[in-house]
Amino acid sequence: MYPNIFVSEGFFENFDNEHKKLPQSNVYSVNLEDENKIKSISRIRDLLMASNIYSDITDKSLVKYHAKQFGTYNNLKDLIFHRVIKDSNFTNGRKLFIRQQKSDCDKSGFCYFTNQDTSECINESQQNGKIVLGKDFLKTPFYLEHTFASESTNDKIFQIEKSKHPCTGIIIIDKYLFNDAKNHSKKIPNLISFLNELIPKELINPFEIDIITQNDSKNQLFNSKFNQILEAFPNKLSLHIYAPISLNQVTDRYLITNYSILSIGHPFDRDTNVSCNFFPSNNSTDAIKS
Repeated sequence: MYPNIFVSEGFFENFDNEHKKLPQSNVYSVNLEDENKIKSISRIRDLLMASNIYSDITDKSLVKYHAKQFGTYNNLKDLIFHRVIKDSNFTNGRKLFIRQQKSDCDKSGFCYFTNQDTSECINESQQNGKIVLGKDFLKTPFYLEHTFASESTNDKIFQIEKSKHPCTGIIIIDKYLFNDAKNHSKKIPNLISFLNELIPKELINPFEIDIITQNDSKNQLFNSKFNQILEAFPNKLSLHIYAPISLNQVTDRYLITNYSILSIGHPFDRDTNVSCNFFPSNNSTDAIKS
């Protein structure tokens, strides 16, 4: 599973213009604004070089590239062209699709780098749960900065404050989420609190929640917990539960949105560890597939 990103030709031009404005990296610099811009430029460049790219780039642009000396490039667009033409595809099968329109890439998990104004990007992100960056992309915190390795957390998973992002739904994999054991009584209230932070406030469509849990014969409160979640967000959720009697093969717990995977040892009932990975690679999803 590779990230899918729509990149407008106008964004390529803005990216290169912003890159030219940046000062040369200096280890003695104390200008944090410049440092953050350099880091953001690097994150975006690395992400684009490791993704499936969909773009409104035209045949005319490709002809211009071919007219240049083969194997040389001095901007991001030419760099991507060079990779595709030289290797037939990106490393490990990542590809470039040209002559695409943004409206044709209206799929879950797409990230959009566009030529839109900031206000348009913010409105689209809030209403449609998508990551959309535009002309002022360096003024908007780029979400890859929220990726973090294993950290200590509590039963409320307070890291949600720094990992919130536009999304349209979440898959919750937790074998014991609906368990009736006394020490699990905090799970549903804490999940509701977590969702209240995560769900975009301006989202137009119902937020999709898929829960994979276990429903053993001792669980007498299954329906009430299902209703408890629905009632906390009236008319805002599309909630689906997958609950076989046994989930013996499921040992890890995950929270998976359109753009991220949170891996949590014991979610919503005790102190534990959490990690967050945005735009996951094949390796990070192997355990979930299993």
